[in-house]
Amino acid sequence: MEYEVIVIGGGPAGMSAALNFGRGMMHTLVIDEDKPRNKVTQLSHGYLTQDGISPQKFKQQAIEDVSKYKDVSIVNARVVDIKQIESGFKVSTASKSYTAKQILVATGVREHLPKINNIESFYGKTVFYCPWCDGFEMKHTQLGVFYSDKDVIHIVKLLRNFSKKITVFTNGIETLEPEAIKFLEQHHI
Repeated sequence: MEYEVIVIGGGPAGMSAALNFGRGMMHTLVIDEDKPRNKVTQLSHGYLTQDGISPQKFKQQAIEDVSKYKDVSIVNARVVDIKQIESGFKVSTASKSYTAKQILVATGVREHLPKINNIESFYGKTVFYCPWCDGFEMKHTQLGVFYSDKDVIHIVKLLRNFSKKITVFTNGIETLEPEAIKFLEQHHI
């Protein structure tokens, strides 16, 4: 069976795309491994009408919305290969292959946590990756920034919206740009 579109990834972006493809009466397949980036998140924020919803409930509602459209199917699998073919693309999972004229890759991003023993057990509780996702909940608290890039000032400037009590850990980088040092000193960081 050939699809008009295969959406790879069933998170908010992928499901939103599938919803609109379904409304456009395009024969669409969503392939989703169901290993979301936000699996450690208690509540999701930043989506109108859904601010503070659990990621699991958000996903359940997205599936219900998309399932209203008969032209959209969802498969729980991991994509292992994509090949361009004459009619479009061949997308393979471990057990089956599908073809489509177009593909949309909506797999999002993955964090690469620093190599610190046991950090995973704190991730999503007291260790966070995204200031926009979790900064509001951490507002006015003491924040530690672990950042191993010389451009640490960018993240510090973002975090200063949420807290004025910030400590920077540079993971051994001994020399920061003079402007960065000046900024940190001026703001008592």
